[in-house]
Amino acid sequence: MKTNFDFKLMLPRLCFAAEIDKYRKEHRVLNYNGLIVLEANNLADYDEAIKIRNIAARLPQTMMAFLGASGRSVKIVCRGAGEAMSHRLPNTNEFFLSSS
Repeated sequence: MKTNFDFKLMLPRLCFAAEIDKYRKEHRVLNYNGLIVLEANNLADYDEAIKIRNIAARLPQTMMAFLGASGRSVKIVCRGAGEAMSHRLPNTNEFFLSSS
């Protein structure tokens, strides 16, 4: 299937791994939830993305799988290591700055 996703979409960022708020102009992590996002990017076409999404959706570790905005990528949300990773929280300011 041919798609027309040649334009750049400006979509808001979504962080699946943590609950984040903004306090005094700073982003801060309130709670780490253990979710991770695996990405398959730069796929050949829309049909390949659909195929990978459908395979990932059938795996028991997958909580959700969806196509990226380009139509040529797949995002797969899974449960991570939980408490073992809670000491390595993401730098939230870096995350939000990179979205601009």
